[in-house]
Amino acid sequence: MIAIKRILALTDCSEASSDALLYAIKIAKNFKADLIVLKVFSTPVETIQDGMVIRDYNVDKKRPEQVQEIEAFWNRFAENGIKPEFVNLLGDPFDEILRYSQKHSIDMIVMGTHGRTGFKHIFMGSVAEKVVRYSSIPVLTVKQKDFEYRQADNLLSSKI
Repeated sequence: MIAIKRILALTDCSEASSDALLYAIKIAKNFKADLIVLKVFSTPVETIQDGMVIRDYNVDKKRPEQVQEIEAFWNRFAENGIKPEFVNLLGDPFDEILRYSQKHSIDMIVMGTHGRTGFKHIFMGSVAEKVVRYSSIPVLTVKQKDFEYRQADNLLSSKI
């Protein structure tokens, strides 16, 4: 039998990552595994205020707020009986995820996907796609609940 002792659940505190976190919690319970909830902050730290993206280049000043954001996000799932380890890192999300998983003996990565396609996908790239492609450990990707494939025009899209 496969031993899953340490699960890395990635979050950006979005709906896509909350769907994935539900899977990570269930898997952690089934395998009695440790759950690590990781958020990677890139430079500059971006926050949304009144619908506008605010870029802050003073990352150290923002770190306590970032930790509070992860913990507040987790509190939506607090009744699940799991006490995760919270980790926040600074850097390129793809690099930091792979580096952390290798350094900390992670057995499985669970992450959400936003379902971006077309120009948005090319411009922004896909952290999930790169993690799946280059990770040496299993990666479970979870699409947002409202993700939809429109067969009529062969475009992948989200209902958002």
